[in-house]
Amino acid sequence: MIRQKINKGKKMTHSNKHAILQNLPGVDHLLELAKQNAEFIDIPRSVIIDSLRNALGNIRKNILRIAHSSKGPHTGTALSCVDILSVLYFDTLNIKSFDDENRDIFILSKGHGAMALFVVLHKCGFISDEQLNSYSKFGSILGGHPDVTKVPGVEASTGSLGHGLSFSIGIAL
Repeated sequence: MIRQKINKGKKMTHSNKHAILQNLPGVDHLLELAKQNAEFIDIPRSVIIDSLRNALGNIRKNILRIAHSSKGPHTGTALSCVDILSVLYFDTLNIKSFDDENRDIFILSKGHGAMALFVVLHKCGFISDEQLNSYSKFGSILGGHPDVTKVPGVEASTGSLGHGLSFSIGIAL
């Protein structure tokens, strides 16, 4: 949808960019999902929406906090995938333990967005406070890209764009 609007030869103005950004799925989309799902449970919609807003806000704050303290790269990339990672890990994926053979497997193909994955794994309890706070520091298990040999919950070491697609196909076979 975005490529069509940009490639039609129209000059991108501030109002065009704003209109495109308004149509992207993000927090508003997540809030809508929360509203729809609230009909099936006895929790008021306002509580779910507030909880989701707080959770996403806290994840973003943690990303900014560890990015600042480590002077780590790829902050924008990490912030750009918070919504989708949150939906996957808190609602969609079946991951109670990484030892379970029947778990869902998630591959972060955009490995330079690892900071967001680390914060979400921390929120899920797979990474400790101490590990998260050591992000990108000497001796830390958490670096600028996910490392399957060091980080609990990382299914593949990725970094090169597109790397995760071929890896995921191999797992699926």
